[in-house]
Amino acid sequence: MKKDISFIVDKDTTLLDFLFTCYPDGSRKKVKSLLQSGSVFHNGKKTTQFNEALKKGDQIVIQKKKNYGKVTDSRLKIIEETDDYIVVDKPSGLLTISTAKEKEQTLYHVVSNYVKQIYPKNKIYIVHRLDRDTSGVVVFAKNEKTKRLYQTHWDEMVIERSYCAIVEGEMTSSGTISNYLKENKEHVVYVTKDKKEGKLAITNYQIQKRENNQTWLHIQLKTGRKNQIRVHMQSLGHPVVGDLKYGATTNPYHRLALHENRLVILDPITQQKKVWVSPLPKIFK
Repeated sequence: MKKDISFIVDKDTTLLDFLFTCYPDGSRKKVKSLLQSGSVFHNGKKTTQFNEALKKGDQIVIQKKKNYGKVTDSRLKIIEETDDYIVVDKPSGLLTISTAKEKEQTLYHVVSNYVKQIYPKNKIYIVHRLDRDTSGVVVFAKNEKTKRLYQTHWDEMVIERSYCAIVEGEMTSSGTISNYLKENKEHVVYVTKDKKEGKLAITNYQIQKRENNQTWLHIQLKTGRKNQIRVHMQSLGHPVVGDLKYGATTNPYHRLALHENRLVILDPITQQKKVWVSPLPKIFK
């Protein structure tokens, strides 16, 4: 079993230069990957800053790579995993968590089975979710402390939530939508003028491309309401392609053309910025 490796700094220098002396045969890319992966600790504190100043006598520890479970389910694509959380790339067509009608065919169930390979009592906790037919970045906590911190501070810790969407029709301008959303008994979300009953929803959208009576959009959420993008696009008269629930009349990709491709947070535990990216589904390209 690999053990953590400890070094004592012999002179004032920068972290990256010191790592090169520790791994003289390592490529620049390999040495930088140690930093990017969060494996480097300076005097007991994790660091990813390549230009961090080191003093003679400082301690640098290279943490061994954790061994987690083995991926055996094709629906599970892991973006990053630590002792505190697991970030995955959710496929379209899979519920994030169970409903009254469906208990097992969920992303939660897939990830739960994965973490229990190491220890049957391991648990995961939902932090945020995506609609069944939306694909992209989803975060689960692996302990109650992380769950509590992430859920409590989610709105302020999220720096960016970016989506790619293909909508019906050729839009003429980019912009921002700001209004209030409400959900009815049939679980359909709609725009309401009643500020007391609705929840404020803000969506920024930028046109990337127009062709074949479709528009490719880059979307950034300023709030995270249920079905927010789908309802906002419908309200503009340009529903998301494949979104039959919210007014679409075409479905050439045989799925909802909505994908969360980038999530950026400021981790409340480590105070480090984390960037998680999900590649675009091949069918969108």
